Amino acid sequence: MAEVIKNVDEEAKTKGIIFDGFPRMMSQATMLDKVAAEMGMELSKFIYLKVGVDEVIKRISLRSETGGRADDKDPVAVKNRLDVFSKESVPLLEYYKNNGKLVEIDGEMTIEEVYAEIKKHL
Repeated sequence: MAEVIKNVDEEAKTKGIIFDGFPRMMSQATMLDKVAAEMGMELSKFIYLKVGVDEVIKRISLRSETGGRADDKDPVAVKNRLDVFSKESVPLLEYYKNNGKLVEIDGEMTIEEVYAEIKKHL
């Protein structure tokens, strides 16, 4: 991770960087904070697309029909993914909320509405 950030050009350092799907656990968040601080950068926002469990399961089920991921068709694998998310990723919400960086967006809106909300916060 440190190498990725250290290889960021000056334009990205001034305009910003978006990490999609990262960090996913506290150890990654603290490491990201440390590396960014070493470079004189700071994470300004953590955008969380909030989607209910039923909707997540529905979307994964639909993706299983077209996406080709075998584990999307396995209810045990899907439950495990949700359990891992709850255990490892949900604590990030409190961490970033306490740091004033959490932006929670309703991920069940239309794609256009979600995009507009994200854009508004960037």
